[in-house]
Amino acid sequence: MKVDIGYYFYFWSINSLMAAATGFAIGIMALGLGGIGILIMSPISFPVVFILIYQFYLFVYLWGNRRGEFEYSFLEKSAMQGEHGQAIKARLKEVRHDLKWCDKASAHAKLTSILKDYPNDFVLYFKYAGSCEVMGMAEEAISAYKVAEKLIPVTSKFLNNYVVKQISRVQKNGPSKSSSTPGLSFIIY
Repeated sequence: MKVDIGYYFYFWSINSLMAAATGFAIGIMALGLGGIGILIMSPISFPVVFILIYQFYLFVYLWGNRRGEFEYSFLEKSAMQGEHGQAIKARLKEVRHDLKWCDKASAHAKLTSILKDYPNDFVLYFKYAGSCEVMGMAEEAISAYKVAEKLIPVTSKFLNNYVVKQISRVQKNGPSKSSSTPGLSFIIY
């Protein structure tokens, strides 16, 4: 699957900033431990260390065995573009609002409603499958992942493998109470 070069930079910069913020927070905590962290390294250097360490982790997403998750995130971001995508994005804001207030049942019902209006959308089916998992509905999640697999809009062995792994994971371990969809509560616009 061909991913826009700009998305590589976007993905790298967002994730590197998150690593720096995590390092900054840990550096502040190290100061709060009465200087124990200062003996190991300066709290100011924590963000730099986290960014450097995270670059190896990002490599696995961009070119390694987690490439399917990266490609899914690209398709998800791309799906929210244009007139069609903006309509979906507006409705997914309601779903996100419900998730924010821990009303998973209402969020799932709204996602089901959106899916009825857009039955051929890969990203929506993938989100729906993740929502089914959070609701504890294993069979529905497996069915939704299988439909999503058929709706993959581009030829990509990584993305296909990612969806197949989700299906086998649910079949083997049952539904995950915390979503397997990367950051479900955050990526549902």
